[in-house]
Amino acid sequence: MKNTKKFFFLGLIVAVIAVACEKPPTEAMDKAAAAVTRVENDIDVQVYASNNIAKIRDMLKNMRTEANQKRYAQARQLAADIIDFADKVIAEGKSAAARLHDDAANALDLMENAIRETQTTLEDARKAKQQGLKFDELDNDFTGAQSGAEQARLENNEKRYREAIDTSEGVRSALGSITAKIGEASLSQSRKK
Repeated sequence: MKNTKKFFFLGLIVAVIAVACEKPPTEAMDKAAAAVTRVENDIDVQVYASNNIAKIRDMLKNMRTEANQKRYAQARQLAADIIDFADKVIAEGKSAAARLHDDAANALDLMENAIRETQTTLEDARKAKQQGLKFDELDNDFTGAQSGAEQARLENNEKRYREAIDTSEGVRSALGSITAKIGEASLSQSRKK
């Protein structure tokens, strides 16, 4: 019985010393801090997933708090969670950028088609000497639409996809207005015949 008590106290002392001597998971914490920096510096995250930057910073703060309070197991787990979350956030940013890139490419394609169609419609109306049309105004409107198209292409090339989409939609609207004016004049002329 005496030996049992002796071993129990000896085991308790060893356990207390082991816990007291446990070292903070500095390597894991450094990797987590580096993962946070990657998230903060990733342009796609900044543009398309910025709401996650504050969340990952809070996770880093919590990890450091756990380490400061010598709860190393929790700090180690938070470090692993931060690294996993950083990878997910970066992937989310890249995915959102790719979707927006595709949307901008589609918007530009629609715009280019509308330019060709409007140009053909305008040329056909000019050849037919369609009455009731102010070709100078239509030419100015078309030139303005082409300038807008150049702006949309520039925005797309600069990876300002949201702006490129908005600009290309504005161009298509202007082109639609030109086509509508030609259509109305054509309808008016056919009624007179």
